[in-house]
Amino acid sequence: ESSIHFPTAFAGNTRKVEITGEAYLEVAKDVSKKFIVIAGETATEVWGTHFNINAYKESNGISVTLEEGSVSVKDTINNNNILLKPGTQAVWENGIFSLNEKANMEAALAWKNGWFYFKEAPIKDIMQQVSRWYNVDVRYEGKINYHFNADIERNVSVSKLLELLEATGRVHFEIKDNTILVKP
Repeated sequence: ESSIHFPTAFAGNTRKVEITGEAYLEVAKDVSKKFIVIAGETATEVWGTHFNINAYKESNGISVTLEEGSVSVKDTINNNNILLKPGTQAVWENGIFSLNEKANMEAALAWKNGWFYFKEAPIKDIMQQVSRWYNVDVRYEGKINYHFNADIERNVSVSKLLELLEATGRVHFEIKDNTILVKP
């Protein structure tokens, strides 16, 4: 559920792309052509760097996490800027723009490194990732108040992933066609 839009050729002194979903970018430094990434209500100006943007439409927010280099993230609604250093994160959520000075880099980059990473994650957050990754629908029967911790390789089958979560004894799954039913 991620997409990136850009022209066939960058004209002028700006390289501009638009992102929905999640993307990890490694941008080559070019002082003559500014690189800008538009994601929802943010515009990230880049100077030769490595960073992750998480901007799924169904989420309430957008996060820009810097691994290397520097970027400036702008809240396009209120016109506020945050300059990121490596290991920091700009977060735009429900109209509030803030700086996280100690980003969880393992969590932010897990997908790029081939992992699901869940730390005190509610089942709905986990199943949202499962739905995107395996292209399945998810339905809930009952409420599950337990939070999960796990590091699981993304190359496992969906049935193996669900089996690992079921091993906690806190959640159960039923698969019907292309739908996963989540039950307490």
